[in-house]
Amino acid sequence: MVRLEYRFAVTVAIVAYLASFLMGLLFRFLMDYGLLSSISTPPAIGMAQIVSVAIIGIIFAWIYFSFAKEAPSLTDGLLLGALIALVGFAFDALLLVPLVIAGFPISIALSIYAEPVFWGALVALIVSTSTAGALLQRYPYLLGRA
Repeated sequence: MVRLEYRFAVTVAIVAYLASFLMGLLFRFLMDYGLLSSISTPPAIGMAQIVSVAIIGIIFAWIYFSFAKEAPSLTDGLLLGALIALVGFAFDALLLVPLVIAGFPISIALSIYAEPVFWGALVALIVSTSTAGALLQRYPYLLGRA
């Protein structure tokens, strides 16, 4: 049965979004790749971003399920991943709409959604939170529960 604690789940989702956003910026700066480059994301940055998003998904799923009152499950992990993705889309809109209104080209603002890396990271996030939910259900001692 699905029983996410939505207030806490939204808080975890916001922090997970911020962590993945900052990690993406860090990779771009460390690899000397501009934020608004007109070319596609290089494979090294793309793979690093996908792996980091999967790790962030696992870490924040573990944090969420550690404090949740009910036992984790695959379905709850799937819903947590979907919630993190929805929060991410909402925060993207909050960032992009003012930029577009201020005259920033909409094609550049929305170009991130045309990147295969974005969709790969989104799938990695949902798979990692779902897997974390299933594994934590099977091995509750990882949460400090008997």
